[in-house]
Amino acid sequence: ASLKQGTSFFHPRVFESALADYFFYRFGDEIDREAKTQDWLVPMDWSLMPQANSSAVMFKAVRTLPNHPERIISYFLCPIDADKILLMESTVARFPVYIHSPASPEKNINDWVSDEPMLNFVDELLRGIQVELSPEALARQRQALAQTPDAVLSEEFLPVKFI
Repeated sequence: ASLKQGTSFFHPRVFESALADYFFYRFGDEIDREAKTQDWLVPMDWSLMPQANSSAVMFKAVRTLPNHPERIISYFLCPIDADKILLMESTVARFPVYIHSPASPEKNINDWVSDEPMLNFVDELLRGIQVELSPEALARQRQALAQTPDAVLSEEFLPVKFI
């Protein structure tokens, strides 16, 4: 992303604005214009992540279409310099299972195979990430936050409407 002179991803509002732009870039065109529905709800399960010296967030993108293999994408994002954001993404997908017929997939695989253990594993993995900024990045962070010392990331970020 290109930033205006004097702005920084370390500033919470600039960081959140960049995330909203990313949501539109990544998910904004995945809509059903006739039914006026969007394929993704993002961000879901927004949570602030405690970091030693930088702000970070975790959230999910949840597909609204039933029976689609790519259902949930988990994210961890953190500004690592004035003009750089670390983005980690993990997709939990379930593809059709063919056991009884090569032509038609099994129905109701959610009844006999749970994806919860994998989703929990991804959450724990992302929660365990620790980001340590370089001394130069810390100086740029202090400079950005000195302009608005009370600025913090939003506790909530409602899903974006693409339609």
